[in-house]
Amino acid sequence: MDVEAFKDIPSGELFIFPGTPAPKDIKAQNITGSAGVLPKNETYSYHFSMQKAVEVPGGTVKIVDPRSFPIAQKFSAALVTIKPNAVREIHWHPTSDEWTFFISGQGRATLFTPPRSANTFDYHAGDVGYFPKSNSHYIENTGTEDLVVLEVLQADHFSGKPSQEFSIASFTDMDGRHLPWPMAWTHSTTDREGHTQFK
Repeated sequence: MDVEAFKDIPSGELFIFPGTPAPKDIKAQNITGSAGVLPKNETYSYHFSMQKAVEVPGGTVKIVDPRSFPIAQKFSAALVTIKPNAVREIHWHPTSDEWTFFISGQGRATLFTPPRSANTFDYHAGDVGYFPKSNSHYIENTGTEDLVVLEVLQADHFSGKPSQEFSIASFTDMDGRHLPWPMAWTHSTTDREGHTQFK
């Protein structure tokens, strides 16, 4: 082959560059090979946009992890929408650090690092937050529109422990050893709305 055939090859990487116009009918480009459609546990595409969000009083949440997207082992994510003046409750992750991508809106996050450190940061769309494993944290919407964040864990399922759950469960073990909790506080129940009630 003539060396001239290689004269227009770029000397550096292109990274992002103009492509060809998308076809009017993208389905015309979709081709199913002779092996057929990939089984769910082998596909590299998950339609997060089609998942129905779980609605809670302060917003919504969608979760994807290997249980719904099997090929993405050891990765989990939650798409969380927090309404104005609402808070993503204080919680922690026992098995993974958390990367939080701020998609839209604005918010404030506070990170508690044992035994006595707390840091608060303001975030806007396009920012990224990082919360180390087992460090309690929460996010509040400080804006006038919905705050949308993508929380990513390196874990085989998405899980977070509410710090309230840890505190309540630990009272019976801690009372009298660390703090003089009134004994009445060591027994609690949860009402129909999910609020902890002390007896």
